[in-house]
Amino acid sequence: MKDFNRPAYLNWLIKEDGVIFEDGIGLQCYRIDYDITDACVLNEWAVHIRKHYITDADLAEAQEDLEIDDLNKYLKENIIPQKSDRLGSTTISGEIAEILIYDLFEFILNYIAFRGRHWNKSSPTSPVQGTDVIVAKVKDINKPSIEDELCMIEVKASLSQDDYSIIKKAKEHSEKDTFRIGASLDYLRKKYSHYGENQLKELVVRFQKKAKHSYREKYVGASVISRKDIENNTISDLNGKDLEIRTDDRIFLIHGEKLMDLAYEVYRRITE
Repeated sequence: MKDFNRPAYLNWLIKEDGVIFEDGIGLQCYRIDYDITDACVLNEWAVHIRKHYITDADLAEAQEDLEIDDLNKYLKENIIPQKSDRLGSTTISGEIAEILIYDLFEFILNYIAFRGRHWNKSSPTSPVQGTDVIVAKVKDINKPSIEDELCMIEVKASLSQDDYSIIKKAKEHSEKDTFRIGASLDYLRKKYSHYGENQLKELVVRFQKKAKHSYREKYVGASVISRKDIENNTISDLNGKDLEIRTDDRIFLIHGEKLMDLAYEVYRRITE
């Protein structure tokens, strides 16, 4: 998408190999080892997140139409969830986690990210229905292939807690996406049509025509928690078999120290 480039904060995301559940089944694990004093990276991250709520073009249009002198005030009151809002912390936690997963899959794992679900919400803390994150891999951008893959990701975040149980919730809720994916794809198709993202629109249409264009589907659970370390590289009190995990690419965990404080700091910078 034209508004999104690889953000520098991803250099803080460290792959941790060898992390397993108690029964030895593996998962994909990353640690955020950040520098809260690095203003340049945090400011860039803030702009990157802002673009998920309102595009550069829409923000410029609002400024002109409404004769806005203070864009930060406009963003704070109308667009960006605030810590002080009712449900503000919950919204910030969930949505920064979703954006983090978009970035992981696009810029590190080389998927095509179908962003845009947060654009123009009715209010800063309004929930967005449907599949949390949708990404894809295609063999040829110009024509369908049975090797194409559509990946639906359920994201669960607990940025103020270190409880591993949220991993189980992410896995269980990912199974619901078989019912939500059709409506979610159609929502994105209409968004991309409106914004002139024609290549992404055509890709979404390709995946909507499953009866005509066969492809692979993957359902993934992703969790983000506030935990400095994974002791002994083991997720305690959880078994992969109980979660029906057969391959380690179906569960992703991102963790780091005091992630809610980090999220507040990034979101503060969006409107200041």
